[in-house]
Amino acid sequence: MALVECPECKKQVSNTAKVCPACGYKLNTEMVKKRNKVIKRSILFALIMAVVVGLPIYISYEKERQEEARISWERYLEEIGKPQSYLEVHYVLNGTDRCWEPIDFVALRIRVTSDELNNVPFKESKTYINWTDYARRKK
Repeated sequence: MALVECPECKKQVSNTAKVCPACGYKLNTEMVKKRNKVIKRSILFALIMAVVVGLPIYISYEKERQEEARISWERYLEEIGKPQSYLEVHYVLNGTDRCWEPIDFVALRIRVTSDELNNVPFKESKTYINWTDYARRKK
């Protein structure tokens, strides 16, 4: 049982009352029921619209967040898997490293030879910095 406002005296009256107990105004209960029905439908419509609009936004946000996490994880794995010295790169070139394989064998050999001959510290070498240009993880 809900309370509604009497149109005459503006006091709260039960929605099942036929007349207002304060002023005696004859209440139109059908109109009150219709108004309550409209209010309920409006609230339901607003909730449905919030779901219809909000769900795709949330899904796209979640997919983007998961993709960023996947890329971050792949970068991390790539970083910890990078060779740490020229000797480890030579293992890749000679086929004894089971994690990596050269994408372009000749380009990797030339890059490593150039860096070594120029006495570039390994962590500052283009071989180390651009490792994924020269090699990829074996599956």
